[in-house]
Amino acid sequence: MVPKVAVLILNYENSQDTIECIESVKKLDYSHYEILVVDNGSRDDSSAKIRNKFSDIIFIQNQANLGYTGGNNVGIRHALQDGYDYVFILNNDTVVSSDALTKLVSTAEKNPIATLVAPMVCFYDRPKIIDSLGTGINWFRLRALEGVWGQEDKGQFREPVEKMIMPGSAWLGKRKLFEEVGLFYEPFFIFHEDMDLCLRNRKKGFKNLVVPDAVVYHKISRTMSRYPFLVAYYSTRNFLYVSKWHASLWNRIQSRVGLCLLMAKKFFILLFCLKEKEKILGFFTGVRDFYLNRVGKFEEKV
Repeated sequence: MVPKVAVLILNYENSQDTIECIESVKKLDYSHYEILVVDNGSRDDSSAKIRNKFSDIIFIQNQANLGYTGGNNVGIRHALQDGYDYVFILNNDTVVSSDALTKLVSTAEKNPIATLVAPMVCFYDRPKIIDSLGTGINWFRLRALEGVWGQEDKGQFREPVEKMIMPGSAWLGKRKLFEEVGLFYEPFFIFHEDMDLCLRNRKKGFKNLVVPDAVVYHKISRTMSRYPFLVAYYSTRNFLYVSKWHASLWNRIQSRVGLCLLMAKKFFILLFCLKEKEKILGFFTGVRDFYLNRVGKFEEKV
């Protein structure tokens, strides 16, 4: 029996990219999937545009912006309740190759303990340049390792390979992943929820596999680039929680030493480069809120 897949796309005030993503999904050669779009409380007309253009998709309207974590979790819960075997989570600013889902499901079916399977992600505007093929973590520098980012795809990567973490721009999760490991950690709101889930998956004894001959093209988030404070805030705060929960003692020491050095560097930059002010303030606010045990959507505390 062909596994049933829900292709989950989260929209937030960006109908143009979401529509292009859906159109690429409709060209998939996989035989048993449905498209599930969750609108995350958009205040513009993007919901109406998507609904008017596609009458054959499942559409869920959230009444508020629940973040990347909460918005996707709404879709995942719906898919589980409807009996789907897999959920293929796509950023709305991605475009999929027609055979990507077939190759991902095939690999997942052959590997029972691989509950999370991801494609190779290339840049939308440079389709031969690799954005991600999975990677590890640089605890000292508080970020993912660069891995093969920026390399040209010359066919040198073709066999599925196990990775510590994989970016959440395109993921195929087995039902077992969500039932036994869990969903995205909603209080993160956005950023590093993918890292956290990958590490939780490995702790449960499952595998994260990357399938290089399944390809997805990513435009890279243009929405969040308009909010430098929030990008710095969420990425800093949430990484510190990831290190607290998942790092070994030695790696936690590395992350705290790296944090102290990075704080000194940021403070020095702030003195001489005011154009970086929003990013740096977001960074320091993220550090503050981590040590105050704050999570959830950012709201300035008076």
